[in-house]
Amino acid sequence: MKSQIKSLFGINANDAAMVEVGEGTHPLIPAVKPYIFREDAIWDILAWSTTGFGALFISGPTGSGKTSIVTQAAARLRIPLYSVTAHDRMESPELIGRFVVRDGNMVWVDGPLIRAMKEGVWFLLNEMDFLEPATLAGLNNILEGSPHFVEETGEWVVAQPGFRFAATGNTNGSGDATGLYCGTKQQNIAARDRFCPVINIDYPTEEQELAVMAAATPQIQEDVRKTMISCANLIRHAFVAGEVDVPLSTRVLINWANYASFFQPLTKKDIDPIAYAFDRVCANKASDDSKAILHELLQRSFGTP
Repeated sequence: MKSQIKSLFGINANDAAMVEVGEGTHPLIPAVKPYIFREDAIWDILAWSTTGFGALFISGPTGSGKTSIVTQAAARLRIPLYSVTAHDRMESPELIGRFVVRDGNMVWVDGPLIRAMKEGVWFLLNEMDFLEPATLAGLNNILEGSPHFVEETGEWVVAQPGFRFAATGNTNGSGDATGLYCGTKQQNIAARDRFCPVINIDYPTEEQELAVMAAATPQIQEDVRKTMISCANLIRHAFVAGEVDVPLSTRVLINWANYASFFQPLTKKDIDPIAYAFDRVCANKASDDSKAILHELLQRSFGTP
């Protein structure tokens, strides 16, 4: 089934612009959630999805929507998505597969990457820049679309049509020059060369974030949502400048609004629910020095004590 891009993603497109939409009921098709697609980014993702030329890499600050844009694109296109989060101890068996004991026998179980290849669906590797470079380099043949040989079983796995490899990271794979993302690693240039397109997603504009907040937290008054977003932007600038050690992402912003709504009854005890929720979703994660600055920024935005 084909559907108009505008109706699926809410972006301006010629009426003739259509994309293929699946009709299956695979359990790994993500649920559709409120999401504001950025036009340039979704066109990149649709080009990657449609052509299959190269693996997709998305970089950007924490909570800027890197994972969500892939997940929500898959949701609207009704494409199953195998999603795995990388870590510095991850080795290829977690992705490719391994022998496990079942009923007293050793049996081979395909990993999520091999399953995605065999089923012809999307695979997403989150936080790719946490991987040891050798682990990523071991996937080079898969990244360039070649068959993968599974040594343990002697099987050559050929990716089925529709298989796509995507990855996200807080850096672009060349290492962290900011000191903000501890544990990230510079990746092998040969592996990085196999990613195309490479796109960067920053935090949404105020207009985009207002639309997201309106859809996700309709119970919050618009002027309160606007002030929360202004406060979030102050915190983001402070984070980039190294003045505070936690950011305030769109994900946290939505949680802040929802918790502030839940804590409204605290006003009967002279407790400000916005400030109370702010501590629980953001400030309590910070060091003492950062927490003091975060409270100053909150007071500057809301005038809260």
